[in-house]
Amino acid sequence: MEVTEVECSLNKEFLLPNGEVGRREAHKSAKLSLCRASATAIVLRISQSDNKETTYRLRSGQVQLHKRFLNEGRATIALSEPKARFFLSNCPPGHLSSFLQTMMVKM
Repeated sequence: MEVTEVECSLNKEFLLPNGEVGRREAHKSAKLSLCRASATAIVLRISQSDNKETTYRLRSGQVQLHKRFLNEGRATIALSEPKARFFLSNCPPGHLSSFLQTMMVKM
């Protein structure tokens, strides 16, 4: 089963060049989707509860997944460009696992 969309709570951190957190955003309800921008480009689209939508291009080697608490419905997606971390929580563990596996396969 290929899951290309997941709903969860989302905390975003944008990092400064020295690695410190520059800006934080918290969203109680967000929808993350994987989309194909071109034949080779994968995009992570984040739709927030306030109808704001942002996209981040996913490149191989520039994405880290932290899945230690995956069975609790939590994970972290860290991007190196732009320097950002997305903390996902309150997500069904099965859907989150399938979503992250699909993301890694598509890249």
